[in-house]
Amino acid sequence: MIEILKRELNEEPIVILDDVLSELEVINGYEDKTFKPNNSVKRSEMAKLIIVAMGKDDSADLLKGTTSFSDVPSSHWASGYINLASNLGLIKGYPDGRFKPDATVSYVEASTMLLRALDYGKELDNLSWPTGYMSKANSAGLLDNVTANNSSEAAIRGNVASMILNTLKSFMKKLVSKAFIRRKFEK
Repeated sequence: MIEILKRELNEEPIVILDDVLSELEVINGYEDKTFKPNNSVKRSEMAKLIIVAMGKDDSADLLKGTTSFSDVPSSHWASGYINLASNLGLIKGYPDGRFKPDATVSYVEASTMLLRALDYGKELDNLSWPTGYMSKANSAGLLDNVTANNSSEAAIRGNVASMILNTLKSFMKKLVSKAFIRRKFEK
């Protein structure tokens, strides 16, 4: 889809991604009206992006406050997103009880969160870290149009935008497939 739009509009894919995800109110640019696709994404920002992409940001507002993570104060701007993402099993902290909200999210962490959002949670339990997780993300189409050299490097906004759009497309394919199967058996 992105490549088709890129050819037809003769624009860079990041411009299209920014427009699509902004229209869906998933990713907004900065106050100076720039997108800054090469800026890295923090773990707290990733939690927010996923919750908003899932359409659950109103629920996150209700969960602002104390979190189960020792390093996320109740006053943290993303506490509601982190709480909801944690409650949904999309994010997990570190063994020491921290979430590290201001640390950059790596590609494998972002991929894992998005795979969990697509209900691949049980399948991930049997995969090796990080190779198996990245392989699953790739086979699920989450890494289409993503340029990353290393799964442990900091994920940048442009690539995260592609990953989120790919996740939304994957979700829609699952819905359409389920609807088709349901309709086929209802006849």
